[in-house]
Amino acid sequence: MKRNTNGNGRLLRLATLAILGAGFSPTILAQSIQSIGILSPTGNSEAFAVNADGSAVVGYSSYGSALRAVRWTPTGGLQNLGVLPGGVRTLGFAVSAEGDIVTGMGTIPGGGHVFLWTPAGGIQDLGTLAGQNVSYGFAMSADGFVVGGGPSSAGAGHALRWTEIGGLEDLGTIPSDEAAALYALSADGSAGAGYSGMLSAKLAMYWSASSGMERIGALPGGLYSEASAISSDGQYVTGFSDSSNGVRAFLWSRADNSMQDLGVATGRTLSYATGISSTGEVVVGYDEAGAVIWDKTNGMRALSPVLTSLGVNLTGWSLSYCYAISSDGTALVGAGRFNGQLRGWVVRGLPSLCAPEITQQPAGIRACSGFPVTFSIDTSSPNVAFQWQVNADESGWIDLQIGQTALPCGGNVVADTPNAASMQASLSPCVQVSDYAFRCTVSNTCGQRASDAAHWQLIRTGDMNCDCAVNNFDIDPFVLALTAPEDYAAAYPSCDIRYGDVNHDGFMNNFDIDSFVQCLTSAGCP
Repeated sequence: MKRNTNGNGRLLRLATLAILGAGFSPTILAQSIQSIGILSPTGNSEAFAVNADGSAVVGYSSYGSALRAVRWTPTGGLQNLGVLPGGVRTLGFAVSAEGDIVTGMGTIPGGGHVFLWTPAGGIQDLGTLAGQNVSYGFAMSADGFVVGGGPSSAGAGHALRWTEIGGLEDLGTIPSDEAAALYALSADGSAGAGYSGMLSAKLAMYWSASSGMERIGALPGGLYSEASAISSDGQYVTGFSDSSNGVRAFLWSRADNSMQDLGVATGRTLSYATGISSTGEVVVGYDEAGAVIWDKTNGMRALSPVLTSLGVNLTGWSLSYCYAISSDGTALVGAGRFNGQLRGWVVRGLPSLCAPEITQQPAGIRACSGFPVTFSIDTSSPNVAFQWQVNADESGWIDLQIGQTALPCGGNVVADTPNAASMQASLSPCVQVSDYAFRCTVSNTCGQRASDAAHWQLIRTGDMNCDCAVNNFDIDPFVLALTAPEDYAAAYPSCDIRYGDVNHDGFMNNFDIDSFVQCLTSAGCP
């Protein structure tokens, strides 16, 4: 989650919004990417934030010569959120997880106030801090009951928090600093990130309700930084910092107070981060050439080729900025040029971009059903849940339980730890089923990913006494099956006479004798 706000990239753009004005064409949809459109025949729009599942987007649109905060949904299209009494301009920056509460900034005569919008109550003036002419609502908790913000990017002032119970609260700055702002909030609103510093040298800041503000710092060689987004649990922060290598997106971990340089996309020279996934494992932003995306496996990449590889048709689009990723990792929002016109965009319906990464797939095995086997998986993602599943006869995947799980075909699987990375299982096989597929789904708060299927292929061919071995003890049962099939069935009720079809021609007869002898002498059958 949570880029219900954008840091430096978005705020730099705000400085130019008052003088924007360009001709536009009507909204056009292009497969999985959609323009949020505009409210007036000409003008611009940008999408700054997205709710948990991508079903609501907020930002701004031109409205005549002014700007309006907007909310877009797939069914309702673009909605004008209005203005504060006496005001002419609003900008939407953050949205609740459900998509029904929005915050931002609205102008009033002589200043600007934080606003809250709901479907029932419309736009509500939350005010500004005492002595602070302009305040923005930049961030929102998942339930919409906490708002974070501060002054404009160019102005001095204090960070703020609004709660439904306590109203507007002055969070101040780190001592001796000129300005501070909260650009992002955790899901529960108890932690946030932004900046505190001098206007000429801001530094990224972490805030918590329990301990207040603390500096995150900058990358090696850097003198300034800003934090723009925070993970749902408040443990990871992203933003940008100057460094000895130039301006770079960073990922900061609260657990070990470490700041990682996220690098640049191939052929690029800088990077800015504006959004982060709910788990902190995917970061989105932009560079000098367009929108970018970072993850631990692939590093920093240009976003457009990634979306194209996922089947998104980007014809007509040039993606300039990616501002946010939904909590479930299936939606992205930003701004770019569509046929030359600046438009907010949303990409929905993606496979979760922040679901856990599987670094080791489970391995298949050929074994008898009489002894337990172990299946294992590994992931580089933290805070994940495991669920092992079985598919016995292509009837579908079944979640394994601790202990015995019945199979539709008549057998069962007994598993010791089906909710762990490694599981030991034993099998009571179904009649005529020799191949059993096992896989593990790995999930986090962002989404889930299924491993490859690992096949347990039962050793049966030539094992005429069903003791999980092919040896001389199978000779007498083999002869009995050849000469007296009914007697064999009575003597070995748990076995199948077809185990004697050693040459795999579909019949158990004298033509299997040579193949069976070969099994005995070569320590096993094919």
